[in-house]
Amino acid sequence: MKIVLAVVFGLLAVASESLVSVLLAALAGWLLGSQRELAQRLRRLEARRAMDAPGTAHAGTPDGTMHPPARPASPARAPAATAQQTEADKAARPAAVASAPTVATESGSGLVTRDAAVPQRAEAITASAEKRVSPPPLPAGSQRMQAAGSAAPAAPAPGAPSTLRASTRPVAETLLGWLFGGNLPVKLGVLVLFAGVAAALRYAAQQGMFELPIGWRFIGIGATAIGALLFALGQRRSRPAFSLSLQGGAMGVLLLCVFAAFRLYALLAPGVALAMVVMLVASAALLAVLQNAAALAVLGFLGGYLAPVLISTGSGDQVALFSYYAALNAAVFSVAWWRHWHALNLMGFLFTFGVGSLWGLRSYTAADYASSQFFLLLFWAFYLGIAVLGALRRGLATSHGVQASLTFALPLWGFSLQAGLLEGDRSALSMSAVLAAAVYAGLAALLVRNARARLQGEAFAWVAVGFLTVAVPLAFSAQQTAAVWALQGVGAMWLGLRQRRPLSWGFGWLLQFAGGCALLMHAAEALNDGRFEDSDYRIGLRLSLALLAGAGLLASRLHERFERSSIEIWLGFLLGASWLGLLWMHVGWHPPFALDHCESLLASVVLIALGASLLRNVLGWPRLGWLSVAPLVALPLLGLCALIEQEAPALEGRGLVLWALGFVAAGVSLRALREPPMRLTGAAHLAVLATLVLVLGSDFAQRAERADLGGAWIWALAVLPLAALAWGLWRQPQRFAWPLADRFSRYARLWQGAAVLALGAAWLGALYSSADPAPMSYLPLLNPMELLQWGVLLLAWRALPQEARSDLLPLRAGLAAAALLLLTLAALRSLHHHAGLPWSPALFDSALTQGVLSVLWALGGVIAWVAGSRRGNWYVWLGGATLMGVVLVKLVLVDRAYLGNLAGIGAVLTVGLLLVGVGYLAPSPPRRAEAAKR
Repeated sequence: MKIVLAVVFGLLAVASESLVSVLLAALAGWLLGSQRELAQRLRRLEARRAMDAPGTAHAGTPDGTMHPPARPASPARAPAATAQQTEADKAARPAAVASAPTVATESGSGLVTRDAAVPQRAEAITASAEKRVSPPPLPAGSQRMQAAGSAAPAAPAPGAPSTLRASTRPVAETLLGWLFGGNLPVKLGVLVLFAGVAAALRYAAQQGMFELPIGWRFIGIGATAIGALLFALGQRRSRPAFSLSLQGGAMGVLLLCVFAAFRLYALLAPGVALAMVVMLVASAALLAVLQNAAALAVLGFLGGYLAPVLISTGSGDQVALFSYYAALNAAVFSVAWWRHWHALNLMGFLFTFGVGSLWGLRSYTAADYASSQFFLLLFWAFYLGIAVLGALRRGLATSHGVQASLTFALPLWGFSLQAGLLEGDRSALSMSAVLAAAVYAGLAALLVRNARARLQGEAFAWVAVGFLTVAVPLAFSAQQTAAVWALQGVGAMWLGLRQRRPLSWGFGWLLQFAGGCALLMHAAEALNDGRFEDSDYRIGLRLSLALLAGAGLLASRLHERFERSSIEIWLGFLLGASWLGLLWMHVGWHPPFALDHCESLLASVVLIALGASLLRNVLGWPRLGWLSVAPLVALPLLGLCALIEQEAPALEGRGLVLWALGFVAAGVSLRALREPPMRLTGAAHLAVLATLVLVLGSDFAQRAERADLGGAWIWALAVLPLAALAWGLWRQPQRFAWPLADRFSRYARLWQGAAVLALGAAWLGALYSSADPAPMSYLPLLNPMELLQWGVLLLAWRALPQEARSDLLPLRAGLAAAALLLLTLAALRSLHHHAGLPWSPALFDSALTQGVLSVLWALGGVIAWVAGSRRGNWYVWLGGATLMGVVLVKLVLVDRAYLGNLAGIGAVLTVGLLLVGVGYLAPSPPRRAEAAKR
């Protein structure tokens, strides 16, 4: 009920063409629905208590009519009335009790009855009936005497109709009961039609607006904000929470007015505007500090920080913007001097550096360097000082995430902005890193002497070490940086292991990996610009690789000496072995045959795997098998590299010979790894299968592209090998899983999962394609891409068990959603190919597109709704109802923007007619119990 009310109220507000009005109307509907549900629950609880409480139920008369208990006579007439009715009561009591099948009480929706024939409660009902059965009619004289002696109204005569129904029911409840009772789809459709007609009339009659001068607008808004502020100050004692919130909002509005009047309309001189901003911010800060109200400070400063964001003109005047933010940050620093409010500090930091970063990305030029550098240093000093103040006052605790954010996020973000300002000047950036390291080191030396700030001082010391580490690659070459970082990492690792400090030990590992990554990235750059062939560069690269390999092996030895876990020992050993392998590959980079780089890497990897697997059995050294498994696992990556580098199809010319020999060698290696068994052999097998799929799919796609076929054909041929191999390994694994067919069942699920993911990724990737079937013309659902997509969905549906199981409902619902997605894409592609709309996000900006989507989804929802209702399938009906709900929400949030043209109005009217139609065909849902049985 709450959701329906929210949607209906939102639809009624569509005509306003204001998203805020729609959201407020939806919220009002939600609250009204909640209140209605709570009222109904309260009435049910009251009725239940009335049933259980003695003396509150009403007995039935012999004719089945319910009566309230008779009002007692006045005290003066009570004895006479009692004496006259004693005999009548005794005579009427057995008949009334025997003939009364129910005991009833009034509820909010009618009379709630209980069975009165239960043997266990017969005595209670009999006793209650003695008090509740309406008395027989009094004689005329007695009636006149009672009417003259008592002001209470007379009891209704037996057999009279019951008057216990709620005759004073509120009008709103009656209207809501009419609206949401009975045939709900028809009434929703009428409301949607009403919204569409109203929008059409409004479109035809719209003439313009009356506008006040801009000065009077600012005066009105400012006066309202000042009045709200004064009212809030008057309520600060009786309603402190309300007062603080209102004070913050009023301050934010005043700041917004000042900034808009200065920036957008030039109503204020720069000096006057700055003075007013300083005064308002100082006032907000003073009020917050005096009242110890963090919420007031946050709300007030939030309006100040949001002002430039909300009213930005895009002029790029950074001096005015950053001067304004400097005043705000000075106020934040002043507040932090007295109160350390984490939320306020974090908000100021995020707004200042976030807005500054956005401005730098969009508008920064070299001419802005001086002012930008000044403001960056000023803001960095503000928040560095705030972090120091917080450490001196409270210390750095792990629960204070804001303090940690200012400690580590500030140098990272600030140095990133500094790098953008210097625009690649490595020497200047290196000097900046050294100076920052000196500042943080000096602060660390001062803070570690304070007991409460010791942890903050250690954090600053690590920041200083980080800046010094960053300064190395900025001042030296990549090869020298790798060597220095490797040695520095070994030293940090030795110190951490000796002193049992995990942070220092982990930092050593980080330097090891960072040095290697720096060397690899520099080698990739040298490979592109030709320096890789220079003899001096090759010598330096080999020395760096040797130092990295020695550092990795030495790290493994250090961990073994200090009795660390085998994981750490193996990590160092493998790291050293990897760098040795890279060194060997570099020495043998020039092969004896005229192969490309990736082809030579691929050939050497296959030869390593083949030689290691054969020597493993000859030498009886099982560990050597890792040098066979690891290259085979990396085979898909190297194969992809070779395929990207080739311009011709993969299986053409020498490529056919190389790939054939490579797959034969991989098969022999896998066969040699069968005995003795070795871990990850299955992963190596799956890697070889993945490489085979890559090669075949790439070859087919390149041949289709060479034949000038459309994108639909290229995608279908590229996915076909994967689909065929997945089917073969599913239906006939003994043939397709050679040479490990007898072991394939152990990791078949892994292959099936990977194949499903790959097919799913390809299926999803095709969603972005326009499905051009050239040289054929586009036919919805009858082109190669969409046919293969529907085939994948059909296979997935056939793979699911056909029996009715509740655990399969999510999978079936997902397949139904995928089918709806394909139908939607078919409609969009038809609009692209036949209506001339662009295949880009701009397609959704068309009123025709939105109208087609609304009608298509509404039609699908109606079909599911009617089918589920006619067949008694509650889940199908629920899917249709959910889809219709999505369409209604789309009308409120999206289609309202297109109510100004015929396409949008037609879509709204069509959806309304469909809702009316579904209300006519299937107004009520099937029972869920019957759906569960089915």
